[in-house]
Amino acid sequence: FRMAPTTFTVLRDPVSRCLSAYNFFKNHDEQYFRGLSAELSAGDYESRRRFRDRAKSLSMRQFLIEEE
Repeated sequence: FRMAPTTFTVLRDPVSRCLSAYNFFKNHDEQYFRGLSAELSAGDYESRRRFRDRAKSLSMRQFLIEEE
């Protein structure tokens, strides 16, 4: 490049991001996550499954309080 590329960062509202994550994990079934297992590392896959299990078993309030 003749000119240095411009870089920027887009940040999402943290509350909106948490609500979106909760809804995503609550609304996707086991089959969806099994399909991802080939694309993810074992650790990432287990982390997503754990979030899914927690989202399905907890209210939104409990999920937001208890998850890091």
